[in-house]
Amino acid sequence: MAFTIHGPINYEMLFAILLAKFGVLFLQHSMMRAFFAKQNGKNLSTYYGELTDIFGELDHRDKAIMTCAHDIEIYRKSIQRQRVHIFLVGLDVEFEQIHGEILRKYPIPELEATYALIRRESVRRATINS
Repeated sequence: MAFTIHGPINYEMLFAILLAKFGVLFLQHSMMRAFFAKQNGKNLSTYYGELTDIFGELDHRDKAIMTCAHDIEIYRKSIQRQRVHIFLVGLDVEFEQIHGEILRKYPIPELEATYALIRRESVRRATINS
């Protein structure tokens, strides 16, 4: 299939369109990486670090524009809950019990607090096993 260009090419517009398309693809790729991230026997801090890197990429690309403080807080809490769930789902099976305990908490702790709880459990198990 051949394309014919009629008239002068607006390279700035073409670049803007391509950048927008690649930005969307990058965002989708980052989201997929987050949703499919798994610990798979990796060190807990390595897994957490990989996820926070992905979340940082997503934050950088997030174009949500809000002015109402209440809406901003609701959006932030929603993102935090989603990230906690992503983190917990990717953990190895050995953390299944603490995983359930965290999800029963109200409100669900933020990602950093969740990591601290999982880390404490990991250290406790390592101490008992040694």
